[in-house]
Amino acid sequence: MMCGNPSRKSRGRIAVNTITCELVEIEDTLRTTELFELLSASMVRKTAKAGEVSELQRGDYLFRVDEPADCIHLLLDGAIEIVRPTTESPEPVPVAYITPGELIGDMALFTGTPRRSDGRVPEYARVWTLTRDDFEQLSKAIPNFGMELTRVFARRLQDLITHMRRQARRKELTGKLKYFDMPTVVQTLINAGQTGLLTMLHDSQEVFAEVLLRGGQVERARCGDLEGEEAFHEIFLHRTEGEFHFHGSFESDPEAISTVVIAVPTVHLMMDAMRRADELAELQEQLHGDSRTYRALKKRLTWKERATRPVAAAIHKGLADGALLEDLRCKVGCSTFTLYQIAARMVEAGQIG
Repeated sequence: MMCGNPSRKSRGRIAVNTITCELVEIEDTLRTTELFELLSASMVRKTAKAGEVSELQRGDYLFRVDEPADCIHLLLDGAIEIVRPTTESPEPVPVAYITPGELIGDMALFTGTPRRSDGRVPEYARVWTLTRDDFEQLSKAIPNFGMELTRVFARRLQDLITHMRRQARRKELTGKLKYFDMPTVVQTLINAGQTGLLTMLHDSQEVFAEVLLRGGQVERARCGDLEGEEAFHEIFLHRTEGEFHFHGSFESDPEAISTVVIAVPTVHLMMDAMRRADELAELQEQLHGDSRTYRALKKRLTWKERATRPVAAAIHKGLADGALLEDLRCKVGCSTFTLYQIAARMVEAGQIG
């Protein structure tokens, strides 16, 4: 079973059962990759058998931008061009080429980050694919499989954190959001016990979010019109464009950032933010999987829960006025996760549909 939602052009791909493929070739290629090089021969053999090989032709897409990264690809033959817009070209252009022996999407499989580019076939490609479901089955079935892969990612993360800590000790940290995920950035600043202001900007250099840290703890956060915990949670959701800057000093009025002080311990705040990011994808699939357009089903909202009633009322009014659910975030005063969480409950309660 292939993963993702292939475009019209990718429907011509030919699935080939791995049982009939040369497993030795797949095993040998897997052993050359950093992700699988530490696995035993038996682990590599079981991994190779768990995947599926596909042949793609010129113009086919292996994956599209914003698709969920729910599988790992290993290029066995041919080439894949990575295509996306650049500062020089608003139209998607090739920015890199994947050659045989290279893995695609290994980190994104674990972080859940959506595809940031298109993967297109210039002439021909033969690709081995392992889905997240198959990967999880391997982790359960093969002793120490998960532990061996954890060591690989721990080594990668340690190298990244070491580099970032060197910058953090200089009281300055900066980078592009497409290269650094926010959990790693914030965790690095927390581990270094930093005090200062983390600022996130669009490519236009317009500030869209700020996080104030004191002694390695998140004190305040703002993201657009959101403040406090909801703002912090929103920052973690699929920020792949723009850049961030951390300045290791802050002498201005903290209320200029937010009037809400975050009382939740930072470790709990981060765990909750990452949990919400994972669950949001499920909620969005649940509500938009059949491309439904939601409307208010009743003239007046019936909602007993006082704490969430303002959000439910704003959703009800917005849909009654003809707005789309996905466009209501800025109108309801909550994070995207809260919007979809309450909307899902409203569907169950028969308030919208």
